[in-house]
Amino acid sequence: MDVVKDIVSCEPSPNEAIEAIKCVVVRPDTDGTFVFRMKNDKPEFQPVSVGYSNNNEGDLADLDGRWLLIRDYFVNVETGEKKDIKGLPDDPRN
Repeated sequence: MDVVKDIVSCEPSPNEAIEAIKCVVVRPDTDGTFVFRMKNDKPEFQPVSVGYSNNNEGDLADLDGRWLLIRDYFVNVETGEKKDIKGLPDDPRN
């Protein structure tokens, strides 16, 4: 997926031991938040939210740097695991 040229911002994990970066991509066909990490000594670029807006850009949720909070779910930036958040009434940024 060739989205690298359309990256508008990136944020590394606050934990230097974790090789993962959250990147926001804005383009007409494939925009959203992606996680760039190393997996089996190869780079991997995983989409973790579809469509760009401030509501789903995502925030690194802990100082451990492993979990990215996206509106109503968490994504582990190391493994790509997704955990739904039950009962969240509104955008976490509100």
